[in-house]
Amino acid sequence: MRYQQAPPSDDEVREFVGSGLLVDARTVLTADHVAQGFGHRCSGPGWDLPVVRVVRTAESRVDLAVLELADSVAGVEPLSFARLDRSRVAEVADCVAVGFPRWKKTDVRYTAQVTGTVPTGENLTAHTDARSAERYGLLTLIGDRAPGAPAIPTGLNVLADRPGSMWGGMSGAAVVAGGLVLGVVRAHNFAEGGASLSVTPITAIDDLPSAVASALWTALGVTHPATLPTLPPFAEGEAADGAVVVRVPRRIVELRGRAARPDFTGRDTELARMHTLLTAEPPTPLVLTGLGGVGKSQLAVEYATRHGRELNLVWTVRGDNPAVLAADLAQLATELDLHEADIRDIDVKLGAVRRWLTTNPGWLLLIDNVDNSASKRETRRLLPAAFRGRILVTSRLTRWPAHYRRLFLAPLNKEDSATYLLTSGQHSRTNRLAAVEPVHGVAAGAGHEDIGEQAAAQGVADKLGGLPLALAQAAAYCATRAVTLRRYSQLLDDARHSARLLAAAADDDDEDTETVATTWAITIDQVRRDNPTAGVLLDLLAYFAPDAIPRFLFLTDEAESNSAQHEDNPLSAETERPEHARSLGDPLALLEGLDDFDIDEALAVLHSYSLAQLTPQTITLHRLVQTVVRASHNPTDRDALVRAAASVVEEALPNLSHDHWPVYQGLLPHALATAKHVAAVPNDTTTAHNLLALAGAYQRDSGQFGAAQGTHRRLLAIIEALPQPKPDRLIEGLNILATTLMASGQPGGAHPLAHRALAIAERDFGADHPEALLPLSNLGAVLSQLGR
Repeated sequence: MRYQQAPPSDDEVREFVGSGLLVDARTVLTADHVAQGFGHRCSGPGWDLPVVRVVRTAESRVDLAVLELADSVAGVEPLSFARLDRSRVAEVADCVAVGFPRWKKTDVRYTAQVTGTVPTGENLTAHTDARSAERYGLLTLIGDRAPGAPAIPTGLNVLADRPGSMWGGMSGAAVVAGGLVLGVVRAHNFAEGGASLSVTPITAIDDLPSAVASALWTALGVTHPATLPTLPPFAEGEAADGAVVVRVPRRIVELRGRAARPDFTGRDTELARMHTLLTAEPPTPLVLTGLGGVGKSQLAVEYATRHGRELNLVWTVRGDNPAVLAADLAQLATELDLHEADIRDIDVKLGAVRRWLTTNPGWLLLIDNVDNSASKRETRRLLPAAFRGRILVTSRLTRWPAHYRRLFLAPLNKEDSATYLLTSGQHSRTNRLAAVEPVHGVAAGAGHEDIGEQAAAQGVADKLGGLPLALAQAAAYCATRAVTLRRYSQLLDDARHSARLLAAAADDDDEDTETVATTWAITIDQVRRDNPTAGVLLDLLAYFAPDAIPRFLFLTDEAESNSAQHEDNPLSAETERPEHARSLGDPLALLEGLDDFDIDEALAVLHSYSLAQLTPQTITLHRLVQTVVRASHNPTDRDALVRAAASVVEEALPNLSHDHWPVYQGLLPHALATAKHVAAVPNDTTTAHNLLALAGAYQRDSGQFGAAQGTHRRLLAIIEALPQPKPDRLIEGLNILATTLMASGQPGGAHPLAHRALAIAERDFGADHPEALLPLSNLGAVLSQLGR
């Protein structure tokens, strides 16, 4: 990022003075001496913005400053910070600083990338200003350069932008290792050679007066600097001179399609309490409990976002299905590049992940929506007994082991609820109060209309019981339809009857479910009227797993690509397809002929009404949204939608090869969810059969043996529950489960299944019929494993 200054009376930029780094979408970290002056502007690829606030150290030896931009820069992922362990002799490798110096030969600025190492136990007296280094612990980036970049010049002790400077403008460039910011480039360091730069560590802020330090940490979004990760965290090997060389892993953030909401309101007390409990010693899992729709998952994401800079790793595990829970946790072995990542057995991967969690600090593990006893048991089984990070579980269940810490999340209070309704999103722009005041007081000079909106906000908040999910629906409806809260309050009263019907159809007598259903009864009907495509998508999405639904499932180009891969799948090619040809009543027929723009527009409508969260890759719905939408379907529509949703997933599953495992990993929750729904459709078990066969085969081949057995037992149970199961289907189900048991090292369990499959084949087709060949081969393999 480039940094400029302009005189107060001039529109023209005066001079480019240095470099900096966007540590989030609106915050720039740079050097203090760069931030002197007035009329600050920053620019980067495709953007140029003024600076609205500058926070400086007022201490020349702590050469750090923080700038706030006038607007956000799109596509910027927030960075975290780290402190260095100066008590050990080590080097942090793969450090990078990127700046915009001006080369003397051409007097033109180029982007320069300096790569190198930062010693942690270096001799501080080697710095140009030894006394300053002693106090503030300056670092040195012993640099190399990117291929093709000009060398760092020699004979210069300050990287100032002044006539004759050969490296002017590099000051302010941040030094980053593995996604963690270590410090800011200050000057040339001759003592270490011409390719070395002197760096002010970010933790030099701690040596400043408390008020200044607090202002800087707050501007950087760091609430608890003492908990920043310390480098080096581990050693990979010994250098020739005995110094430890440490390679810092990249920062990893996985929220499964969720994101912090810019209009998040309240919960400051809960967030502070969560942080106290999560950072208390000894580390113990924290379970965030509460009703559905009370905002447990969103609060967890908010915590992860606010404290993300203190962490190397934020990893979300989907907790509503035990098999998916284990698979998501095992995926960490690959993300962390552990040696066990290539081992097939999932239990080996899980063991490696548990060991990593036990020995490494600076991480947050979020296990979201553990709302059933099976997932609760799996959570307790998989979590390590001792660990060095933070574990946060969200659950409707309230009974957990005594050593788990628990925090009950109540609905928002009336004032916060009303404030959210008045200030959320577009509503705050179209229904602006005359002055910013707490909603329990009347703003000075506010008109009768504004007073009426304040009263309506409190009335709506009271009717919705402070449930954040219902409040978000109400605010989104008002913003999208440009209606007042007074009008929405009337709509709520009119919708109460239909909401009761929806809640009853969902088999949920909970008053809070009825409250949330009330808001959706209004919103869903409006979406279906405004954009029929959005309505159809919402109806379909209700039968998927709720989190991280891949958007490519509904995009034309991707669907055609995956369909071509699917044709190579031997299992799906040989199995019979359900005979439900698309008609005008078929949901998929309504999507035919639409291009990707139409689908994106429809998804944007769902997002605008707060019915779905979107990322460029995924769609996420709340579980209660899905429950209420499903409850609105009559049996005929439900069966058609279930078939369509299952068909979308089935068609997207490519041939089962190792190269396609990432696709299967993403689609596994949706294959299991749609299979469960479609299995209940009368006279249509073929799609469920195909989905469970493929999902279980992926689980088996990827080492998830216990989960694969469960999936293939479900498959066999569906076949056996038919009034008159076809012999070939029954043989196939028995063979599939027997194969999975053999792969799991359980030939004793496979033996009766293989024997039964062969007996059915010989009885119904004859011993010499091709249908008997595979059962005979499987039985032989089982007997061989048994040593018979």
